[in-house]
This record gives sequence, C-alpha cells and structure tokens, in this order.
Amino acid sequence: MTDKPTDLFRVLLAFMAEAGPEDDMTSEWLRAMALTAEIVKRDPDPIVRSDIAAVYRHLNDDLEDILHGRVCFTAGDSRPFVVRTVHCRRRMRAVTNIAEFGPEWWESPVGGAYWEANLQALARGVEIIRVFIATDRTDPGLLTILAEQRTAGVDVLVLDRAAVPEELHVNLVVWDESYAWEGEMGPFGRIRRDIFHHRPKEVIRLHELADQCVRRGRAAR
Repeated sequence: MTDKPTDLFRVLLAFMAEAGPEDDMTSEWLRAMALTAEIVKRDPDPIVRSDIAAVYRHLNDDLEDILHGRVCFTAGDSRPFVVRTVHCRRRMRAVTNIAEFGPEWWESPVGGAYWEANLQALARGVEIIRVFIATDRTDPGLLTILAEQRTAGVDVLVLDRAAVPEELHVNLVVWDESYAWEGEMGPFGRIRRDIFHHRPKEVIRLHELADQCVRRGRAAR
C-alpha cells in the first residue's frame, strides 16, 4: 500500500459515513470495534490482547485476498451466493455436479435460499443457464430438479459425467462475467472451500470452462 494508513482510515470513515449504519460492511465493522472495546474493558490481560491480535491477523489475511481479487469461505454458507445472485443483472452461467448438489441440497436451507435468489433473478429478466453433470440421467431426484428448474425458466443442460473430461468435473457459477465462484474439492470429492473471484483473469478462466460445458450440453441434447 502506497497511501499512508491515516489517509486510508479517513477514506474508510468517509465511506461509512456516507453509506450509513445500515450498510452491511459498516455495521459489521462497528460491531467488531464494539466487541473489541468490551473485551478490553472487561479483561485487558496481555494474553487476551494477543488473542485479539491473532483474530485480526486472520481478518487481515482475508482482506489481503479480497484486495487481490478473491475471497474464500468454508463451504456451507449461502449468503455469498445469494448476494451475488441478487446483484446479477444480465446472465448467470452455472455448472453443477449432481454428486455434490443433489435433490437434498436444493431442499436444504442453504440450497433453498440460493434457489429463491435464482427465482428472483429470473423474475428480473436474468438469463440463467445451468449445466448438470450427472452419473445417472434417469435418477428420479435429478429429473425432479430438472423439471422444476426448467419450469421456472432456467435453460437446463445435462452431461454424463463419464463422457466429460476430468478438467470439466467442476462446480462453478459466473455472474454477469464480473464475479465467479468455484468449489475447491477435498480429497474425498466433496467441496471443502468456496472460492469467490472478482479478478478479471480468474472470472474469464471460469467463464471459459462454463462455456465449454454449455457447448457440450447443447450438443448432447
């Protein structure tokens, strides 16, 4: 950072003053400061202060990631998906591995909140194309999902997992060619981390993967 910390702090305060206390970022920052003050007031012990510093170091690492175009979350939180879908204005491209996101996921609180945001996006005129990569295209649960999403207005495509090259065994979403998500897979084939990108190079990379899946899905119709 080339700017002085004091100058950057003034920029932050000016932004928060303009955004107001109802802004999500402002309210969470104010809450963090209030909690810090309450902890120090109750127990100013140096070990407690060291623990607070450790928490801030983790936060700073995450903020550094955002500064460079990405942010990572433990899998299982629908809010980052919902907020990007809510702000989507033109199109979404999604590749969904049915082994990871089966019928039970779409009916869960996390999946349900994301699907509701999809429905709202469709109502705004957003074009949604979703490619499902499936091991069994005749699975009743899959057929139910496909029918529901097609009826809602999603352009649904299906690929047989066995016919898809390994590099396309992905879970991803691209919003308006501006933001993107990819699931980082763990050793047992489950998503362990959600990685959200806004760096153009990474968004383009994921958009190209999505387009490959879309082309294959349309050819397989």
